[in-house]
Amino acid sequence: AETVRVALEDARRIAVQAVLSGDPAAAREIAAALLDADPDDRAALIVLAAAEPRLGRPAQGRMAASRAWRLSDGPARRYEAARLAALAAVAEGRPWLARWWLRLALLSAPTPEDEAQT
Repeated sequence: AETVRVALEDARRIAVQAVLSGDPAAAREIAAALLDADPDDRAALIVLAAAEPRLGRPAQGRMAASRAWRLSDGPARRYEAARLAALAAVAEGRPWLARWWLRLALLSAPTPEDEAQT
C-alpha cells in the first residue's frame, strides 16, 4: 500500500466518485480519513451513509446519515441525508424507522418533484 496526499476537497470528490462508481470500500476508506481530519465533515458522512449499507453495515450507514442530517444547513442537504438514512433503515430491516426518516425527507423536500418521489 502506498500513501497518497491530496487536498481535502479533492479527497471528497474522489470519495463521492468511488461510491457512485461502485467501490464502497474505497469510498469508506477515504471518508474515514476525512473524518479523522474533521469529525463534522458532512460530505464524508454522506459518503459513509451511502457506502456502509453496500458493505453490509446498514446501521453504521444510518448513523452517518443521521449525523449528516444534524450538520445539514438547508432543505436539500437535509433531504439527501434523510433519504440515505431511510435506505439504510430498510437495509437494517427496520421499516418503521425508514418511514420516520422518509417523513423527515418529505418535510425537507427542496422541490415538488422531490416531494412527489418521496
